[in-house]
Amino acid sequence: MDVIARLLVCLFLIGVPTLASRADEPRFSGNTIADATLKRDALRMIGMIVHGKFKCDALDLIEAEGIPADAQPHVWLPPGAGPATYERWIVTACSHKQPFLVVFWPAKEGGMMFQVKAEKVADS
Repeated sequence: MDVIARLLVCLFLIGVPTLASRADEPRFSGNTIADATLKRDALRMIGMIVHGKFKCDALDLIEAEGIPADAQPHVWLPPGAGPATYERWIVTACSHKQPFLVVFWPAKEGGMMFQVKAEKVADS
């Protein structure tokens, strides 16, 4: 990642509200490869999307599930990205359920990178 992109990500994360304590974290069920830090970072991004879409600041429940290789959607990853892990996180917030595609891949510098995308919800 170039210097400007890193700076923009840092500025973005500085302006994002953080979860004050474990008590403020939503209930999480299911399986994910994300450790506590990566999960918190992904939830921060999801929280911003939920706020913009539903004007809601309370993530109540996250239900995570892996996506099998034959069902993984095409997602742009940076050149040279390692093998990616695809998960669907179904987020319940303010009586709304919103599925998110969450993709993780190893960063060249160490650690993990991720991207989050709200998926379309079928009309009921």
